This record gives sequence, structure tokens and C-alpha cells, in this order.
Amino acid sequence: MEEKKYGNHARSWQDMALPTATLRRLRDTLKASGNKVWRIRLFSPGWVAITALAFFLTYFFLPSFLRPVHVIQLEWPWSTEAAGLDGTTYDESLLEKALQNGQENSTHPASSLSTSGNSIDASRHPHRFKFILSRKRLNLERRPKVNLIPEQVQWRHDPDHLCRTADPPPLAVALVVTAVAHDSRRNFIRDTWGRAAWYPHTLIKTVFVVGATQDKAQQQMLEEEVRTHGDIIQYNFIDSYANLTYKTLSLLTWGITRCPEVQFLAKIDDDVLVNPFHLKVFLQDILQHPPVPKGIQPNDELFQAPPNTNPAEKHIYGRYDAQPYPLRTTKWAVSLDEYPENVFPPFVHGPAYLVGRAAARELLRVAPYVPLIKLEDVYTTGLVAHAAGLRHVQIFGPVSTFKAGPSLYNGSHAILEENVPKGRETAWKEILKFAPKV
Repeated sequence: MEEKKYGNHARSWQDMALPTATLRRLRDTLKASGNKVWRIRLFSPGWVAITALAFFLTYFFLPSFLRPVHVIQLEWPWSTEAAGLDGTTYDESLLEKALQNGQENSTHPASSLSTSGNSIDASRHPHRFKFILSRKRLNLERRPKVNLIPEQVQWRHDPDHLCRTADPPPLAVALVVTAVAHDSRRNFIRDTWGRAAWYPHTLIKTVFVVGATQDKAQQQMLEEEVRTHGDIIQYNFIDSYANLTYKTLSLLTWGITRCPEVQFLAKIDDDVLVNPFHLKVFLQDILQHPPVPKGIQPNDELFQAPPNTNPAEKHIYGRYDAQPYPLRTTKWAVSLDEYPENVFPPFVHGPAYLVGRAAARELLRVAPYVPLIKLEDVYTTGLVAHAAGLRHVQIFGPVSTFKAGPSLYNGSHAILEENVPKGRETAWKEILKFAPKV
């Protein structure tokens, strides 16, 4: 029979009891007139039970590293229970009392604290990150310095002339984070969005930021590149993923000390494509119409910039994450020993973000008092920014994107994240169609 054509795993709608005689007459009329009658397939209870059992067994017998990571999504501001304090009240005086007894004021070795005869490392204190629960700025007067990276920066190569000799003065500096061996990526940028000939149209200076290498051949090639282009900053620490936080603090230090009049610093990864013409328009627009940052609560104690500071220079701009949490596995994992809290403060993601001049100076002022973690974006734009009372502006969507398209070529998008080399080359060719002639 026709109603059995789907077998035991499904039934045609003819087998179902229609709720009214009207629906039956409508069905018969439609069939008699030659119209197609749609059938609704319902899964049998047996099929549902077997599927559920298979999912249950698969999940619980998977190796632990293949299981889905437990996701914590919390509203800001977090409660003490959500942040892992088990309902207790965080008493900042406990930490301040321990920090008050600091015997040293250094990071290498880390500050040593004494409480009741016991030596405690300030950079490993169990309450060292509890300040994220407060809406007030970090009290620096009673805390020792646990991170002297901004004060200990040394440069092997320092193109300090780039901003000083620029005419007209730059609006922004793009500090491109790159590895010593990534010379092909640097050359691509020099030939495309970082090309010197574009400067009169963009007012953006581009400089490349690398660390040290123990490979003598790579260092010799880099030396030749420095002599040829004169646009590379090289620091005195080994270039590695774990050292990215050092690198970010160092590049901010270079930007503030070598380009003090620049209004914005852009931290850009070397696999990000920038439309510098659109970026200039965006920066000029926010200087005229300062945006309202995200995540401000009525009781917040925010950063107060010096008088006559343009409000746009007080913020951090990027792909904003309002409810972040630490991962305990994957490349971006931090262990409980490294970061014992269950949540991060809001931050912007690392491939590309902008920091106003006043915000950058405040980040560098506060960073020495915030223990380091290896996730540079979480540390710089999250932990240190929160301690400094800085807030973020969401630019993902209107200004930055994952997908190349007309808005990147001749619209509002200025930053293309996470793209393959061929994709960047193709996108740049389209941008050139609307670029000024040089």
C-alpha cells in the first residue's frame, strides 16, 4: 500500500489522524485536482532511541582530548561565585597585606614576598588576578612591580628616524608583528599596503617588529634586509609564541617613545591585509566623532586622560570579546597555575587592533604591576586594560572582517583577518582599482 512505502522508520501523513473533517476534504480536493500533496516524515521512537544511545556511548568513550571543551559564558560583571570564589567575598586587603611586605621590586627574579615567615612570589600569588572582579582601577601604590619588560627593552635595530623625518607627521604607525624568517610576508607588505609611496595618501607609517634569533644565517639575512629597507625593529629576546606578550609591550614602548606625537598605534600580524586608505578615513572620523566604548557600567572607575586629549585616543579598538574565558587545552591554553581564574576580562583579539596614544601610555604605566601571561591580547588589552580603567570599541563588522568583498575594496572595511596568501594577493588587486594613482 502507498502509505507503507516509507517502511517502518517513517509514516506518511495519511496514517496520522487529521484533527478535523475540513482538513480531510481539503486533502481530497487537492489530490483530485492534480495538485501535489506534501508528505511529512516522522522519525520512529526506535530510531530516536538508537541515535541517542549511539551519541551517549560515543561521547563518554572518546579520549579526553577529543571531547568538546566545557564552555563558560558569563555576563559581565561576573559574580564572585561565577568567578570561582565559591560564594566568598574577595578581600583585596589580603593581597595588599602580602604585597606590602615585598622584599624586592623586580621581575627577574620575580618579586619575593614574605608573609608570616613564608616567602611568596608576587607574580605567583594566588590572588594576583582577583582585581578583574573589581570595577575600580588597580591601586598601584601598594603593589610591587612584577613585570619590568617596558623598562628593560633593548633594541638591536631601532629605526627611530621613521616618525621624526616624516612629512607630514604620521596619523598612525602600523607595528607589524613578524618572525625573523618571514621575509616574504614583509616584502609583500612593502609592495602593497605598506608601500612608502602611499604615505601622502594614508599618513600611516609601517615598521616591522621581530625578536632575536639563534640562527646565524637568518640573522645575517635580516641584517641585509635592515640595511636595504631600514624599517625593522629587533628586540633582544628570542622570537617565540610564548614571548608574544614581551613583543607587544616592547612595540608599544617603541611607538610611544619614538613616535610620541602619533595619535594611534596599530598592532598588526604579518598575515593580515590592510586597506590603508580606508583605515585613514576611519581614524580621521573617530577623531571628529569619538565613539562610545563597550562594557561601561555606572560604577566604573575609568581612565582619566590629561586635559586636551581627544577622547578617541583613550580607547582600544578591535574585534571585541565581551565574555571571554580561559581555555585549558589547544594552542591558546593557559594552565590553572598560569591563570587560576575561570574568566578573563573583556579584550580585543590579537591579529589586528588599534590603541589610542593616551591609552597606550596608560597601558605601559600599569603593565609593570600586572603579572604576565603568554596570551598577548588577553594580557595587554584585557588584564592590563582592565587594571588601567580602559575600555574597548568594537570595530569587527564595520571596519574589520574575515571576508574580502566590495566593502574592503571600496567601502568601509579596512582590515582583513585570517586569510591565505592567494586571498590577500587577490584582495589587494581589487583594492588597487580604487586606490590613488602614484
